[in-house]
Amino acid sequence: MYNLSLPWTKSIVTISGLVSTFLFSVGACVLNPKINDGIEKALDNAASLGFIDIQWFYDLCLPLYFSLLSILFAHELGHRIAASIHKVKLLSLCAGSEKMRENHTLKFEQKTHL
Repeated sequence: MYNLSLPWTKSIVTISGLVSTFLFSVGACVLNPKINDGIEKALDNAASLGFIDIQWFYDLCLPLYFSLLSILFAHELGHRIAASIHKVKLLSLCAGSEKMRENHTLKFEQKTHL
């Protein structure tokens, strides 16, 4: 059916999670009218400075980003803890070998034919 244990699949899911979390933290800050005005001023000053100075914006967004990442990490860790309590066998955190994928596929097929 779906081959979710391919090495690039885990990489794509991880990268998309990191990017979407960052975009959410930036979006949450931009919705604030005072911050939005600060961005407009920074863009207006960019012509005279020659660059856009938005370091203050990253100083606001990065704590939110890392807070969201820690919540996401704790959530995913909870899945692994619950799986170990209920004795669900999991694949490793990193991309597995071909033999591991074959064993996982075989076990999945055996369960679906019962």
